[in-house]
Parts: sequence; structure tokens; C-alpha cells
Amino acid sequence: MESRVVDCRLLDQKSDLTTRSFDKILRNPEAMSNTIRDCFEALKPGGLLVNESGALGNVAEVHSAIISGLVTQGIPVEQAREASPW
Repeated sequence: MESRVVDCRLLDQKSDLTTRSFDKILRNPEAMSNTIRDCFEALKPGGLLVNESGALGNVAEVHSAIISGLVTQGIPVEQAREASPW
């Protein structure tokens, strides 16, 4: 599994990404600009957009999923926690 952190407002400036489509996109809740459309357009048909909007408990669930996913891929838990935006 490949993962990258990319500001979706700048996708059109990332030549290595503009011709690709994605299975999943995680959107940072603090970047409240109009990026959802661009994220959706970057998804493969049937892909999933994960959008955290700050409801009670949601960030903790997304945070746990990120840490779990990274650890499952062999990243040490300490390093996974450091990589988290939360």
C-alpha cells in the first residue's frame, strides 16, 4: 500500500498525481476550503472519501484507524503516532 500526504488544493500542480486515481482520500478537517470536489474527482469509480467534520468522537475514530493502518503495514506504533495530524 502506498500512502502520501498531499494538499488536494494543489493536485493539479502535482504532475505525478494528475493522471492517477485513488482508492481512498483522507481530508484534514482544518483545511476547510472547497477541495471535496477535487478529491472526489481524483477517486477511482467506487472509491472512498473519508471526511472528518469535527463531530464528537469522530477524530478519535479516524485517528485510531490511521494508527492501526500504519501499524498493520509494519510501521512502529511510535512512528505512526508521530505521523498523525492529530
